[in-house]
Amino acid sequence: DFAKQVDTIFTDNPEVTEKGVKPEINVFTFEKENEALKLKIEAKDPLDRPLWYKLSADKGEFTSKDGVVYFVPDAEGKQEISLYAVNENGFAASSVLEISI
Repeated sequence: DFAKQVDTIFTDNPEVTEKGVKPEINVFTFEKENEALKLKIEAKDPLDRPLWYKLSADKGEFTSKDGVVYFVPDAEGKQEISLYAVNENGFAASSVLEISI
C-alpha cells in the first residue's frame, strides 16, 4: 500500500481544490535558451509553508541545473506545460503554459 501511495505522487496530478489555503502561482513563463526553454517559476504559500512542484508535458524532457528548470521539447508545434505547486497540507494550485516551437 505504501509503495502505491508513493507511486501515485509521481504519476497522478495533484487535485486542485477551491477550499483550504492553497499556494499562489505568481509567475510561470519561459525564455528560449538554445534548444531548451528556461522556465521561470515563482509561487508562494500564503502561510509561508514550503512548496513542492510538479511539472508535466506530453512531449519533452525536464532537467534542472543550478536550481533552474529547463524543458527540452521532443517535437515541433503547440504544446502545454502544466505546473502544480503543492503545500505541506496537500493543497495545490495549477497553471498551464502554452508554447509553440
